[in-house]
Amino acid sequence: QRQQHVSHMGHSASRAGTARAGDVATPEAVAALPPPSYDDGIWMASCRPASQRKSMSTFASSLLLFQPDCRLFCSKGTDCKLLRGPGGDVHSELFIHTTRSAVLLAADIDLASRSPP
Repeated sequence: QRQQHVSHMGHSASRAGTARAGDVATPEAVAALPPPSYDDGIWMASCRPASQRKSMSTFASSLLLFQPDCRLFCSKGTDCKLLRGPGGDVHSELFIHTTRSAVLLAADIDLASRSPP
């Protein structure tokens, strides 16, 4: 059985960085995200524990093979200035623009749905 994984703005399940002040995820923002997208030709392997409670300086007891989410998120999110400039339509078609908190909340929901009780 294949494992799938949510990517947040270019970072896999790590908590690298924090949300900006005032960046609050809402259920509506999470629901507005398109569904994860996977490419059968792209696979990743990790020797780090999938749990957020474990340190990234430890190794997992087994290797995790998974397909990463291939959605493209703009790192500037809803504050992206390219959306308002020339070519903004093309940029908005290529990249998803949402808040960092919405992406992290969606990842938390996805991880909880895949984790054993």
